[in-house]
Amino acid sequence: MVYEEVFKLDDFLAHAWIKDIDDRTRTVDGNLIPFMFKVEFFVKNKSKTWRTVFHISVPENDSVELISIQTFGEGELPTWYFEKLKDKSLKRTDIDELIRRNELRPHFGVKRFQSEFVAKYQTQLVDRAVLMAIQHLATKSNVVLSGTELKGLTRQIKNKSRRKVTPSLLKQVAKIYVASVSSYPKGDPILEIMDAFTVSHRRAQEYAQLARQEGFLDSPENLKNKTERKGK
Repeated sequence: MVYEEVFKLDDFLAHAWIKDIDDRTRTVDGNLIPFMFKVEFFVKNKSKTWRTVFHISVPENDSVELISIQTFGEGELPTWYFEKLKDKSLKRTDIDELIRRNELRPHFGVKRFQSEFVAKYQTQLVDRAVLMAIQHLATKSNVVLSGTELKGLTRQIKNKSRRKVTPSLLKQVAKIYVASVSSYPKGDPILEIMDAFTVSHRRAQEYAQLARQEGFLDSPENLKNKTERKGK
């Protein structure tokens, strides 16, 4: 039997930094957070890294919205750069080497595995971005959060970002799924559910499965047969 190795988000992240885009603030569970901000995540891939940028807004207190995701090609910065950054051993000669390297390197397009990674970990990355934003404002205000407080905040954010699954939501999921597989050309229902609810690929699959369990969505085989009969 082959066992799949279990990885956590932190196993993949080389570095992350945050920038607030708007001076206004909101609150999430009573904690101050920028009205709008972006977080750049640098993801490790062997000796290379690549980055994905999450733009997030908080239009109302306790309401977090993912505005956009930008993913950039592989090879922009090597993994050693972040290792030296972390242990504060980065030198000016290292920066010069990176500049020369990037001037000579060809353009690297976004690979499929990068898109799949972002889709798989999207919800966790949003959670992490929100936590970083709260820490960011606390630091600017000279507020020090203890380890216990940070753990509590992490739990609160995870609970808040998990949309409550209701019959109404599952009916919407079923409607999107059926419309996707019935269209011409046929779409990808899971991707369309992801777009509609701003959730990860795994969460979109869970929504579809729950919609079937509750009787709102036919099995893939029945939907395929219905679509084929309709096309004749």
